Parts: sequence; C-alpha cells; structure tokens
Amino acid sequence: MSRVGDPLVKSFWLDEYESWSEKYRTEALAAIQNKVGQLLSTPLIRNIVGQVKSTIDLRHAMDTGKIVLVNLSKGKLGEDASAFIGSMLVTKFQIDAMSRADIPEKDRKDFYLYVDEFQNFATESFATILSEARKYRLSLTMANQYVGQLLINERNTMLRDAVFGNVGTTICFQVGSDDAEIFSLQFEETVLPKDILSLPKYHAYGRLMIDGMPSKPFSIQTLPPPVYEQDATRVDVIRRLSRERYSEKREVVEEKIAKWAASAAEARHHAVSEVKAKEKEEEEVQKARKKGMKLEEYRAWRDREMWTNDFNALRKKELTGEALTDDEKKKMKDLEQKLEKSGGVPPLSKAMQELAEKAKKKEQ
Repeated sequence: MSRVGDPLVKSFWLDEYESWSEKYRTEALAAIQNKVGQLLSTPLIRNIVGQVKSTIDLRHAMDTGKIVLVNLSKGKLGEDASAFIGSMLVTKFQIDAMSRADIPEKDRKDFYLYVDEFQNFATESFATILSEARKYRLSLTMANQYVGQLLINERNTMLRDAVFGNVGTTICFQVGSDDAEIFSLQFEETVLPKDILSLPKYHAYGRLMIDGMPSKPFSIQTLPPPVYEQDATRVDVIRRLSRERYSEKREVVEEKIAKWAASAAEARHHAVSEVKAKEKEEEEVQKARKKGMKLEEYRAWRDREMWTNDFNALRKKELTGEALTDDEKKKMKDLEQKLEKSGGVPPLSKAMQELAEKAKKKEQ
C-alpha cells in the first residue's frame, strides 16, 4: 500500500477493508475471483493482462496514423476470449479517442476503426463512439449480418438507435425480409421492401447526406471485388518486425507470472498464518483470564505443564525398566533442562514411586 497514491483507494483498503470480518471478505471476494478466474484460466488472456505494462499505445497509434490489426478469430481464441479482448479493445479505443480533448480539434488526425462481426463485441461503447467520438476524429465502420444483431443483451436498443440516428449516408445491398422493411423506412418508403429483396449482385440503393440535407434515394451499380494475390513473404516480414517491436517473448511473460503467483501464494499463506496466530492468541487470553493470570504467566504455566507431562511419560518408561531410544533420551534431557530453568524438576508422584519399587523387586 505504500506505493498507492490515490487517497480514496488507500482509505478503502486501510480503513474500510480492514474493518471487514473474515467471513464477509470471503463472500465479497468470491464472486470477483470466480469471474476473473474464468478469464485467467485461459493462457492467452493470462499472458496479456498479466503483464505490468502494455507495449501497445493505442493513443500514439491514433495520433501518428499507425495501422493496428487484431485477429479475434473464435477458432483460434475461443468464443469467450474473443469477445472479451474485442470488448476491451473497443472500449480502449473509445477512451483514447476521448482523451484527444487535450489537443486542439484542428490537430486531431482522422483514425478509422473497422470492426467485422461487431455484434460479438456489441457494448454501449459503440453507441458512445457513434454519438460523441466524431469530434475526436474517430470514424467507426461496423460490419454485421442483420439489424437484429444491433440489440445489446437482446433488449437494449441503444446501439441500434445510435446507428440509425447518427448515420447520414445509407447504402443498402440485398438483405433479408425483416431488414428490408427497416431500410425501406430509412429511404422514406420511396424504395419498397420487395425492391430491396430483388436487388441483383453488386447492386444497391443509397441515400447521401449533402450539405446537411438527405438526398433522394437512388440505385447504384458497383464493381465486383478485385482479384488480389497476397504476398506471403511480405506478411511474414511485417509480422516479424511487429513482434520484435511491440511484443514480449511468451517464455519471459510466463516466467514472470509464475514468480508473481508464487509470491502471491506465499503472501496468502503468511496472511492465513497471521490470522490463525491472532485467533490462537485471543483464545489464550480468554484462558488466562479464567485462571486469573496474565498472558505471559499463562504461557509459562502452559509450557511447563506440557514439559512435565512429556517428561513424566518418559520417566515412567525408564522406571518400569523399558529401554529408551537415543531420541527419547535426548528429548528427556532437553525437557529436564527446561524444567530446571522454569522452577525445577517435579518430584516423583506416589504412583511413580510405587512403580519404581515394583520394578526394583522384580529385579531382585
């Protein structure tokens, strides 16, 4: 806590959290640990969020016109990991775009964010970007399959309303029957749903925003996508250079996480030991009060009682003629020294004296 500078955060941990009982702490942390634990169980996410400092500065990339490519394929990452990383990145882009408030608007460079299958990462951040990020020069291009995917949690229409409320230019290719009715309304019903449904390949209807006023809908014929052959060598070079500049070796990251996990486990063990020691001390205080002693007096009395019992057990074996092992002899000698320092070795009880006499008679 010595490194925490925020007074409110520090006050929570030192004042409020310390006042919680052990049971309440367990209940409060269990839900958080359960959710975080599910994410950190994936090695990929654990290696990303487990680093102290990120090597990728999205604000710098936006201001300097760099290209950031993120492959969030569900087949490679898994559905949950893909959605989690995608949602975090979209929110990060939004936060960094808003942070451009510290520079004049004329100095803000345009940055274009393209999100394919964005329904997998659909959050309220998209609605905020569409509504507010334009003045921060963050342009958003979203691609999905149908309008129904614009609902957040199947009920929240905030994202859908933000899309149709902030879009000035609309271009519609062939869509399904449900979406055709929605886009027909966007075209002021000049274009009927059946017109949209019957659009051939590479044809569309559009409406432009010209000088702040929407134009009349019109039909468009587009070009087919160009034939492109990817240069595999160039792709490998770009990936290698990007990894050298922005990434850390997986082995190094996992080694640091393993060290941190070990130290965290040791800290938890130490904390548990301290709690048990405190509980034991409170129990000893109560026992000392019952006997009318101070804590130190009770501990000295308790230790002497334990030493006496152990010493008498070994002395009884010796008096009855049983052979003691070397370890037992050493232990008996140590106990005798402790008893001498704490008030002297207790004399033989009557029962012990009788055992000693019987042992002598047997020898005779």
